[in-house]
Formats: sequence, C-alpha cells, structure tokens
Amino acid sequence: MTLILILIIIALVAYYYYRKNLPAIDANSNDKFAQLQQTNRTLASFLKNEL
Repeated sequence: MTLILILIIIALVAYYYYRKNLPAIDANSNDKFAQLQQTNRTLASFLKNEL
C-alpha cells in the first residue's frame, strides 16, 4: 500500500514538472534535445572513465 502511494506521488510530481516545462519544450525543442544529447554523452564518458 505504501509503495503504491509513493509511486502515485512520484507520477504526479513528474506530470506536474512535465506540464510546467511544456511551453519551453515546444518553443525550442531542438535546443533541449541537443542539450539532452550532450548530457548523455558527458554522463557516458564519465561512467566509462570511472568503471
């Protein structure tokens, strides 16, 4: 029961942030996508160096 409540709260918070950031994503989706790709590359290289 507690697990279900926690999952519902996480889903609501994620949905709230998704809705809040929707105009920004629509306005410059290419910039956001490029930024996300850069973040993924940085994270991947960091993990490769650490492991």
